[in-house]
Amino acid sequence: MASSNHQKDRQAIEASINDNIQLIQQADSQITATRLAKTDDGFFDEVNLEQACGSGTISSNAATFLMSQISNSAISVPGPEPGIRQTDYSLQRELSILDLGTSYMLKIVYSFEAPEENVNTEYRSIEISPSFEANCYQ
Repeated sequence: MASSNHQKDRQAIEASINDNIQLIQQADSQITATRLAKTDDGFFDEVNLEQACGSGTISSNAATFLMSQISNSAISVPGPEPGIRQTDYSLQRELSILDLGTSYMLKIVYSFEAPEENVNTEYRSIEISPSFEANCYQ
């Protein structure tokens, strides 16, 4: 019986992470060169493509712009909520920037305490290259 509950909890955690990843990918797809050029649609009205692309440094690049938009803007994506009633598995999301030498990517790491008793903290990670970044080099 406990194994069945652990399996349900694991499925809920994994589903929450997958849902959150989809929301982040959706937010990324909303940042386009066309939208960044508009100043009257309620999105990115204060930022143009050049500003979103940044200067190409670790603190000012397309990935940091995407991270800031996911964290606190009109397209923000809150961290995942597992929807588990009885147990807290400490589901966390951490965003960081990967320096690839000539470009940068957004890295998102999800961590949680596994439902099973013999498993410690587990991690899921994805890396995203902002969809609008190709326009930064034109």
